[in-house]
Amino acid sequence: FGAAVSETAGTVRPRPPDVPVVAVTFEGDPGVPEADLRAVLDVAAGDAFDFTECQRDRDRLEALLHERGRREARVDASRREEAAGLTLSYAIEPGPPTTMRVTGYRLSRETTNALHTAWTQSVFDDFLEEEAVAIVGRALAEDGYLQPGITAEIRDEAMKTLAIAIAPGT
Repeated sequence: FGAAVSETAGTVRPRPPDVPVVAVTFEGDPGVPEADLRAVLDVAAGDAFDFTECQRDRDRLEALLHERGRREARVDASRREEAAGLTLSYAIEPGPPTTMRVTGYRLSRETTNALHTAWTQSVFDDFLEEEAVAIVGRALAEDGYLQPGITAEIRDEAMKTLAIAIAPGT
């Protein structure tokens, strides 16, 4: 954390000075008040730049949007050098509002959370549908239902909906 040793044995070079953050900006229309976005950030104007904390801030912004029903939201972080320091920018693509509808069986909170996580990580709707069937199938097997009927379908309604129909079977 102090001075760094260079490749030349015995040569010590000083640690670069902390670079200040001069501004934090948002691009795009997140569908969430800016105050809510700023509330989850740890790095603000006036702080020293910390790459790891900026990445964590990006993750927290994405998590906030996911929690607010934007499970396809993506956040990209970038930085721009200015004379006085760095400007951090978060480009937000909120994606559509999302919801999940499950019929035929009451899923546990753990299974529902696994479905939400799968949605936030899914690249294509077809993959999400397949993953949803697999997640629900595992949960039903753990509950003793070894031959269930499960369908999952993405529907573009007023909100983008993951509709899961379950017939637990035996």
